[in-house]
Amino acid sequence: MQQPPPPYTPPGDTYRQAMSYFYAQNYEAAVSLLSRAYISGNLNAGWVLAQCYQIGFGVIRNFEATLNIARDLINRGYALGHSFLAEAYACGWGVPVNPQMAAQHRMQLYQQAGMPQLGVEDELRHLAFSNSATKDTPELPISDELFRRMINPDKYLMKAIELLPSADKNPQIQQHIRYLVDTGISAGSIQAKAFKGFWIYNHVLGYDEPPQNGIKLLYEAADTPKSHAYMNHLAATVSTDEAAYRFFLNKFWDINNLGHSLQNNPTRLPFHLSLEDSPFGAMEKVLTPQFLQDALRHVGSNGSRVNRGEAAAALRQNAFIFPLLPKLVIRNQTAHVFSNLSLRVCIKNAGEWHFQLRQPLGPHSTLEQQLSELDVPWNENIYLEILSPDGRKAELTLDSLNGLDDFVSSNPVPVNLNWESNFFGSVVLNVRAQDTTIENITIQKVDSDAKAVIPRLRVSDAPHKIGWCEFSDSAGLKQGELFIISANGYSPLLCTICNSLDD
Repeated sequence: MQQPPPPYTPPGDTYRQAMSYFYAQNYEAAVSLLSRAYISGNLNAGWVLAQCYQIGFGVIRNFEATLNIARDLINRGYALGHSFLAEAYACGWGVPVNPQMAAQHRMQLYQQAGMPQLGVEDELRHLAFSNSATKDTPELPISDELFRRMINPDKYLMKAIELLPSADKNPQIQQHIRYLVDTGISAGSIQAKAFKGFWIYNHVLGYDEPPQNGIKLLYEAADTPKSHAYMNHLAATVSTDEAAYRFFLNKFWDINNLGHSLQNNPTRLPFHLSLEDSPFGAMEKVLTPQFLQDALRHVGSNGSRVNRGEAAAALRQNAFIFPLLPKLVIRNQTAHVFSNLSLRVCIKNAGEWHFQLRQPLGPHSTLEQQLSELDVPWNENIYLEILSPDGRKAELTLDSLNGLDDFVSSNPVPVNLNWESNFFGSVVLNVRAQDTTIENITIQKVDSDAKAVIPRLRVSDAPHKIGWCEFSDSAGLKQGELFIISANGYSPLLCTICNSLDD
């Protein structure tokens, strides 16, 4: 559903235009404008942009981006940035949990942001205090000046909720709350409509209407494209109609990504599809010494005057390292067995591919498919679909996740590897640091407990030599053997031994 255009704003007021989109829940447009305003020097825009990255409004959730913006705001004298660091250290978002650091940043927020600051948006000041509030430091009330300046349509509901503790036996306050809620609904607040519906349903705050009127308002609030999970949960709990109950409960499950087990749709498979990160940062195809020798011999037989050392280095430096894609996890949520399943992959502007899954999916079991094994030009705007012979399907769309980029690690252990022959057919693995000093390098063959450990490896060091028999079950190399290289601060590197470039 297309969002309505934002209200008119004066030319050049990019931040205000961005906030109009933000409160209309058109977060993608808001993020674009907020980024422009922040680059132009509007620190209020930076604070809201950091919140978008923290929550995932219009962008992929990214705590590192939030903290980078927060630190930049603090360095530029914008004290509200402390609110993000206080939350991060309290919750472990992008940094280790550290109550002392959380308390320190919260105190800096209270001391600095509590004083008048030039250029600080009062509404954001209120939100910053609210986000960092604890039981010991309760949320501050909305001042009359702040209330007047706020452009959030939910501000009327926020003010009404502040008055709730005093409304129990005070008809005047109850009347004012009802006025604020109705004004919020007129301003476009879906939250205000949901709360009014729930209060009518429970006959509180002086509402003397049939409960069905409250249910109707809750339905209207929940049945919107971007309604919150809580609204749909409320609508389901008050529903007296079975179809409406299932409809809103299914929406609640979908919004929370809990799968499709409640869906009553004969065309949908009762599967939950998800992607899970590879445990390795990348995979490297390592050529055997024999192949290197054959390749150099072939170079020499052609009469080329290429230096043998240069040719060998060129072969070793050939880009055989590639990132490992995530695995597709298919979960059967029923007690039935599904056979002859197929996978359909569609990529925008590239085409579609079909693959037969090699094994059936048993009751309440999981089937994993490594995407790296599929010959597909992976890109953005991906659509994955599991099909059964009777036409039912389960799907997963990645157009909102930047394709597969968010699942691929780009920080494998930076080493160069090559082999040299030793006595009696055995081989030695030479390990070099690529660009930086590496600590605690561990090399371990898959399915083996034996390890070779290099405490430290500098770029200037000579290659560290490891006999293959030190951590393998044989002195010679076997095609397809796998070994893992790990080190402090890097994602593990999975290596496989190849006899040719085509392996």
